[in-house]
Amino acid sequence: MENVLIVEFQPLTKYRIGVCSFIGDREEQQDYACICTDNNSLLAVVCDGMGGCSNGKAASAAVVKTMYDCYKAYTSSQIDQPAHFLRAAASQGNKLVAQILDGKVGGTTIVAAMIQNGQLYWFSAGDSRLYIYRAGALLQVTRDHNYRLRLDELKKMDKISDTQYEKEKTHWEELISYLGLGNLELYDLTLSGVNVVPGDVILLATDGLYKILDGVEIQKVLRSAQTGHEAANTLIDRVRERQEILGRDNATAAVIQI
Repeated sequence: MENVLIVEFQPLTKYRIGVCSFIGDREEQQDYACICTDNNSLLAVVCDGMGGCSNGKAASAAVVKTMYDCYKAYTSSQIDQPAHFLRAAASQGNKLVAQILDGKVGGTTIVAAMIQNGQLYWFSAGDSRLYIYRAGALLQVTRDHNYRLRLDELKKMDKISDTQYEKEKTHWEELISYLGLGNLELYDLTLSGVNVVPGDVILLATDGLYKILDGVEIQKVLRSAQTGHEAANTLIDRVRERQEILGRDNATAAVIQI
């Protein structure tokens, strides 16, 4: 499977979609992404293999393929419980990654979105993000499952001092949840769908994109692009332009225009 894949079992012409990836200055591409459509629904998945960990590429590819295979099995009928589908498919991917790793260090983030009957559902584990652009505003709807999230929770409960909080800054970006870590306990999941309306734009992105492009720049691209393909490619082009200035991670954008 290519690292970027669009499969239209039956074209869902009311949505304009696009996916684009960039290897950056890394030796291999560990991001994998897929958008699948049929006449009832759409599934988008973006995974980021754990940078610096063995088997990150195999982990992210396996999860995307698992989500794809699970979706493909439903192409002749509507998925009755999209949230349950996303959770179950991700859990299946998590088990597969554990088998692939066989005790070795590694894993992959995941952010997955499904649109069916005008409603958006999502699942995420790790720090790949899902954004919704609507009416001129960009909203990040998934959390980054990293050490900073845990520290923020401790701070809210007054279980950590401001001094200790600041001391831990160097570890903020360390992930505390992803597929392949073990039991899948920390994740984001919509139990009921969120209505999408014409003009909405959905973006799934790995950290190699949003750590380079801030929210203002992402918003400008999503607002001005005429198609999902144009938006995804423009975002990655903006990342690519900065390669000589900053060290560059893999970066992936999947865009759905409603």
